[in-house]
Amino acid sequence: CSSTRAPRPSPTPAPLARPPRPPASRLAYVRTPCTAVVSGLVDFMPAEALINRRVLLICNLKPAKMRNVESSAMVMAASNDDHTKVELLTPPEGCAIGERVSFAGFEGEPLAPSSKSGWEAVRKAWEAVQPELTTSKDRVACFQTTPFGTAHGVCTVATIALGKIK
Repeated sequence: CSSTRAPRPSPTPAPLARPPRPPASRLAYVRTPCTAVVSGLVDFMPAEALINRRVLLICNLKPAKMRNVESSAMVMAASNDDHTKVELLTPPEGCAIGERVSFAGFEGEPLAPSSKSGWEAVRKAWEAVQPELTTSKDRVACFQTTPFGTAHGVCTVATIALGKIK
């Protein structure tokens, strides 16, 4: 972990401990070794389901306050078409915490914001990329048709094939 935001989607363990939830029943507050995350996933899974889970986080989005708690990352999850089922993206076994996720054919450095205009560039890039994030028929997380890759394999979901990722 470093004091700067990781400029990439980054496999990270879910919290080793869960501090009290923020004052809203639909939000879960979780801590990873590097950051705090406020998530709206409790409509789809109990907050306890995040404890000690390895998940994918996007850590270079602008921090946001949710119910007076700053969230410095976003948990990546896939959903079915009618958004009645949501599952966390899971890095492959053996993947190092904080390992950079890559996309074959899309080389280059991720955006690393350092100013207000930098955050705006990140926001615009996320808005352009996010609609292209899906799961394949084999439940592999993909950007367009390119898998989310690590040195130990690809990131997946448990059961949602041909889903959308947010």
